[in-house]
Amino acid sequence: MNDQPWYKRFWVVVGLVVIVCIVAVVVLFIWLVLQEYQKIQRGEISQFANTSTVNSATNLTNVVSGFVPSRDDDPIRGNPKAAVQIISFEDFQCPYCELAAPIMIQLLQNHPTDVAFVYRDFPLDSVHPQAINAALAANCANEQDKFWEYHDLIFSEQSKLALPGIYRTWANQLGLNVTDFTACYESQRYLAEIQQDRDEGILGGVTATPTYFVNGQLVLGVHSVEQWESIVASVVEKTK
Repeated sequence: MNDQPWYKRFWVVVGLVVIVCIVAVVVLFIWLVLQEYQKIQRGEISQFANTSTVNSATNLTNVVSGFVPSRDDDPIRGNPKAAVQIISFEDFQCPYCELAAPIMIQLLQNHPTDVAFVYRDFPLDSVHPQAINAALAANCANEQDKFWEYHDLIFSEQSKLALPGIYRTWANQLGLNVTDFTACYESQRYLAEIQQDRDEGILGGVTATPTYFVNGQLVLGVHSVEQWESIVASVVEKTK
């Protein structure tokens, strides 16, 4: 007869150890998933993404998939024939895109003839509920040649994206024909265009925003003006 207490019996101890290990693995898995979700929500690159980061300002990363997105017919800022062509995939509700916007404006001011900047839509609508609406509004502003003004206004007042009627308010603020703008926005006229941008970005290996293609090479995330200066200098040197 076994006089040991039940909690000291071998199989009970083994079972408890197994249960503790399973619980620990489940907790760790849930923690990792939450971390990834928070990264996506913040617009950061997932550690599980099939892309490589830029280790230094002049070390441009080759495109993983081998597919390089085109400029399409999306808005261009700067010199369209510039030696440095930057194709950017962004989300208007992404906080990192908000940080990157004034940096890119400064870079373009520093290089008015050397750099072309193309904005393409990559709304992460699963975590940014206003991303598609903002993209629709900006595309409608583009119909009236006010894309960049609308683009800059969105990023300067990103915290207001969820306010009722804000897209019409901004359209009026910029002097757009609000009736035409509203008809464009409410009909979701550019939804297919936005989806096309996102699909092409995915083919190019885009997983988060902002993601840039600089003369066909991948640059991920937010970089300082100084880092961009190094990237531009490196690309210009290669084109000589």
